[in-house]
Amino acid sequence: MDIRVATPADREAIVSFCTSIDPEDYVPAHLERLMESGTFLLAHEGEQLIGIDRVSRLYDGQLWMACARVHPDFRGRGVIGAMNEHAVALPQYQGARVARLLIATTNTASLRAAAKSGFRVAAEISMLEWEAKTAADRRRSAPSGFVPARRVDVYLHVRMSPVFAAQRELLYITPDFGHATDEYLELAAREGWLFQSRLAGPLFARARPSRDG
Repeated sequence: MDIRVATPADREAIVSFCTSIDPEDYVPAHLERLMESGTFLLAHEGEQLIGIDRVSRLYDGQLWMACARVHPDFRGRGVIGAMNEHAVALPQYQGARVARLLIATTNTASLRAAAKSGFRVAAEISMLEWEAKTAADRRRSAPSGFVPARRVDVYLHVRMSPVFAAQRELLYITPDFGHATDEYLELAAREGWLFQSRLAGPLFARARPSRDG
């Protein structure tokens, strides 16, 4: 197995690989941004692309591992572990004290692979999603809808949240992950990630359009 860093010339191959595994994969739609803000790695067996992985450095110096995909015929062979090791050894990522990744609790195979690579479970993250059903929902501050929130409101809510405590003070906002420090919340405020609703209260979230708008 050969592992190398992807280049812009590999975009088409990455898109084709991802969609062959999952036609609804989010990577192709965001590939330009993902390549600009991080580093993709490609694993080959001979001429065949068998896996991809991505590493980036977060605002606090930690590493974020994401977009890991392995061809079904090559799963269970340590492909992701080998790519992760290759990624953290790249010169631009050396010196990081922590590398993080996100795995669904139902993905037991990936959890086992991560454990073999030296990762441990740091927290379980709750993922929430809301979709506007009508144009009116998108225009007004409906009880179930989201509107921008003040940093101080989110800060107080986060500090008192039992969910936040259970997550060991870790917050995940695609594609970023970090501790809820004052600096991180200030970053979130600048980037426009803070929202609230009458029903749910303050929320820490990133809003972005879906593929169909």
